[in-house]
Amino acid sequence: MQVYAGSDAEFAESPYTVFIKYDTPGKVGASGCTGSIINKRWILTAAHCNYNFTTLSNIFSRVRVFVGDNQHPEGGLSIRVELVHIFRHGVFNSGFKLYDIALYKLNDDIDINGSIKSVHYKANTVCLPQYSDWNYGRNTDREMATGFGWGQLYSTNNTVWRATILQRAEVLLEGLNHDCGFMLCARLDWVPEMITRTCYDTIVLLVLSYFKGDSGGPLVQYVDRHRSRAVIVGVTTYGTSKNNSNLCNWDIEKIYFTPVAYHLDWILYIISINN
Repeated sequence: MQVYAGSDAEFAESPYTVFIKYDTPGKVGASGCTGSIINKRWILTAAHCNYNFTTLSNIFSRVRVFVGDNQHPEGGLSIRVELVHIFRHGVFNSGFKLYDIALYKLNDDIDINGSIKSVHYKANTVCLPQYSDWNYGRNTDREMATGFGWGQLYSTNNTVWRATILQRAEVLLEGLNHDCGFMLCARLDWVPEMITRTCYDTIVLLVLSYFKGDSGGPLVQYVDRHRSRAVIVGVTTYGTSKNNSNLCNWDIEKIYFTPVAYHLDWILYIISINN
């Protein structure tokens, strides 16, 4: 999944958002995803990241998580993740997108206490939703939410522009009277006509494209008017469109997010038995 034409996040605006890089030493090729810090040792992301649906195994052998720097995708602190410490939901292979969620256990703790003395470093956790969250974060009426991601900004022909600063996108979540299944979703047919004139601007446009960098990123809602306390309500998963062509001709339908509240028991269980 990628965020096209999102706006640059401010420094430390999303200190819980991380860039995840996948590669294999000595071989050509790499990919990336976005994730969220839920405690000093654990990252929440999407299960389809670094996953081969044919062999049902990891694509790349080396996984590195970059934390603490919203201004550079591979800035801040780099921490390894062993493949055996990637925990995808057990029902993920069933084909149900609802279970596109994974936990990564880091080899080392993230410094969230300010021990690293750098003006460029800021890392912190995002709040998990509560058990009492009604309908797993879905509401009767439409509500705004904010997504963050490290994917590419846009592409034209064979040229790709990747984000060098963390991107922020505002989306309008559908209410319960719309067909999103158990997922959180946002329709994107409300995008203003400006997008057809400029193809990219500060208007938010999200489209389907696996392994482009934004998959696994946090969808958050803020509990205070200063936007200082964020609750992760969704994990960026996939999108649908009618016309898979280029940015200016997309006929966007919906973008989907795995609801975190639905998987809260699984998240806490995996962490408890693997600490």
